[in-house]
Amino acid sequence: MPTRKGWTKKKAEKAVKAAEARWKKKRESERDGDQSQPSTSHSSPASSLSSPAPSKVSAVSRRNTLLDGIYEVGNTAGKDTGVDESNIIVEEGRVRALLAAVLELATCDDCGALLDYSMETNCADTFLLVKCKGCRMIIYSDNPKTKQNHSVNNTNLVYQTLQAGSGRTGLCSISAALRIQHLSRSAYYGTRKFVGDSIMNFKNTNNDQLIQAVFKHYQEKGISPDEDGVLKVCVSYDGTWMTRGHKSHMGIGCIIESDTGFIIDHEVLSNYCLECSRIDTRKRNGNIDAATHKVKMEKHQPMCRKFFSGKSGAMEPEAAVRLWGRSVAMKKMKYVTFIGDGDSAAFKAVTGMNDGHGPHDDVSVVKEECLNHVSKRLGTRLRTLKAKSTSVPGGKGRKRSLLGGRGKLTDAVIEKLPFYYGQAVKRNVGGSTEAMRKDILSTFYHCTSTDEVPRHNLCPEGEDSWCFYQRAQAKNECPRPHKDMKRVNIMKELGFGDSTTAVTNYLSAKDKSRIEASQRKKLSKKRKRTESDAAYRTSAF
Repeated sequence: MPTRKGWTKKKAEKAVKAAEARWKKKRESERDGDQSQPSTSHSSPASSLSSPAPSKVSAVSRRNTLLDGIYEVGNTAGKDTGVDESNIIVEEGRVRALLAAVLELATCDDCGALLDYSMETNCADTFLLVKCKGCRMIIYSDNPKTKQNHSVNNTNLVYQTLQAGSGRTGLCSISAALRIQHLSRSAYYGTRKFVGDSIMNFKNTNNDQLIQAVFKHYQEKGISPDEDGVLKVCVSYDGTWMTRGHKSHMGIGCIIESDTGFIIDHEVLSNYCLECSRIDTRKRNGNIDAATHKVKMEKHQPMCRKFFSGKSGAMEPEAAVRLWGRSVAMKKMKYVTFIGDGDSAAFKAVTGMNDGHGPHDDVSVVKEECLNHVSKRLGTRLRTLKAKSTSVPGGKGRKRSLLGGRGKLTDAVIEKLPFYYGQAVKRNVGGSTEAMRKDILSTFYHCTSTDEVPRHNLCPEGEDSWCFYQRAQAKNECPRPHKDMKRVNIMKELGFGDSTTAVTNYLSAKDKSRIEASQRKKLSKKRKRTESDAAYRTSAF
């Protein structure tokens, strides 16, 4: 390719800046276009069963509002700086071909010689250097972005492998799939230690700001600390383990303030230390004597990773006791309301502190149920009931549940009922228990109603009711069949109207005949299945 005359370093930099400006402008226009598009939402059974609620501020916006004015000026952590720092994956050969083609057109300003480049890669980072072939002057140098000698891209990869639980093996698999150089063992574990130290430093640095934000939130609600500066707060507590089951060696308990959603405190427990196990194994195999074992254990004690002596199932109550025990001394707070699951052993452990007097002398800890846990338990109980129900032969050697199948307790119905249950409880918070019970049962009966047995007596009455059956009764109209009503609702969401005539107008005669034949076939199958079930019950009982 011939060298273009007059293409100097300044012109090359100007062309690069112009290309970057066009790229940023295109990205901004795409983002603005996505945000300006109106969001379309269709009505669903869930929205029809819940009363219209005013628009609420998101939890993230509420937390950011509380933190405004508390963080120091100039702290831009977690804020959008407007700089596009996204990465792209391009084959190395294509990049080298592009650089070679571009540099053939560029010359050095000092000596007029052509330019040369060198490119080195280290996992997800690339080092690019452009020099003059004549005077060897460095024209361009692009070092990877680093934090304390750790590159940003490689650090992000290591952090994501820790989040996914795949470790260095997962990083090597990703590197092999993308055909990039993987991190060495020492580099990976060094970066992992840097990630852990950075997280702890961030937690220690921002802990005071989070506490101030919680105090600010309660002051806005009209709740002030006592004369000792201690604030009574409502918190949610729950524990989790590194692996599922009750054989995990690591567990964690977290205290979350219920209104703001801030993680106030946490406690990590581990009942296993690899180095302790190695030292004990060497003593058990006879490689070291008792005196040497004692010296090694004393030397290792400050770095021991074993924080708890007990089974994994006892980690959650133990973490709760430790968190409640240091709440006043470290956080200037008293956790007076305990929100957790119904069978939480942690609440019993907390109330049993100080010989049964609780963690605080002047106030007792009150237990409140978590609505999400209650709704989840309803779904779990329904799935268990369906699985344990009497099964009958279903053909081809398979068995099917008496409660499952078409028109019965299907998985779709089980997914709906817990959600409707939670919505009914939320709508009646602060009201009477009888009204809450009636609202819960109305959703259940509404979902299980059929044309033969309509069960809408507990649904709200009137023309504004979410129940189509009650709306028809209030208008002195004949309620449509349940299946037709569901089909009309779907067609209404798509904009085809609100009547059966409007729906059938869009169907041809051939389509109508196919639908009728399909319905007759379904009724025939349902009739045969009902007769086989009745024959089985008669013969079995």
